[in-house]
Amino acid sequence: MNPTPEPIETIDYDAVAHAYRENLVTRLRGFRVGPEFLDAWVDDESPEKALLSMFDAARAYGLPSLRVTVGSDTAARTDRGALARNLAGLGRVVASGEGLFEVFFDAEATPPEPAAIEAVASHANDHVDGARSDSAESLLPSWDLAVSYAAATAARAERTDHAGMPAVAPGHVGIRATAEGVTLHAIVEPSAHRVVEARYEGAAADVQRGLLDALCATLTGRSLREGSDHAVIRVEHALRDRNAPRPAAGVVLPERLPFCNALTRCVVVYSGL
Repeated sequence: MNPTPEPIETIDYDAVAHAYRENLVTRLRGFRVGPEFLDAWVDDESPEKALLSMFDAARAYGLPSLRVTVGSDTAARTDRGALARNLAGLGRVVASGEGLFEVFFDAEATPPEPAAIEAVASHANDHVDGARSDSAESLLPSWDLAVSYAAATAARAERTDHAGMPAVAPGHVGIRATAEGVTLHAIVEPSAHRVVEARYEGAAADVQRGLLDALCATLTGRSLREGSDHAVIRVEHALRDRNAPRPAAGVVLPERLPFCNALTRCVVVYSGL
């Protein structure tokens, strides 16, 4: 019997996931985290879903096989049995153990349905407080703050340089948007669609003031489009204390954090003007 050939690609999942998270904050265009077949790949808080999507991307690209290595932390969070069962829908699983997954793809195989992938991943977020759901109550804004953001937000709350209504200089345009009792002001340079000053009104609590000050600082100097697309991500990244406990398991996404939902509501109304 001929020996099984080596895969043409070996991917370090943790390195690729780290590059993906960094690019979310630092890059707007040319977003690439690895080989070309990963251009459309999106990381996920659930390692099962992220890894299955990685293998599916390789198969769709036309690779005959793929080997993926994972670190000990990722391996500990991964339901290897559930992942292996779903990988079997892509081809022949030759390795499915701690730290290593390897599949030789079957061009005629039927990949798992998206609903099945979601079902595999669903257990990963069961322990996260405030997990999103489709209920109306879960979509209500909140300014709840994890300990990871407490110190930076408290320091921001002491500042007043972004509080109040701004003055509109000649040649500029003033816009404002109100959501959940908070008004976000922006002075815009029309020729470049650039925010030259951002301020807020209506914040009653220290947490609100701190978060809105950080949001206004992030918006200032950037285009309306950049503010709409990435302002909340930048606020989360700027305020999080890397020495404190992580606010959520896996990749820290703004939509997983209640206070970011409230900021997003403000930005969405503001950017739609």
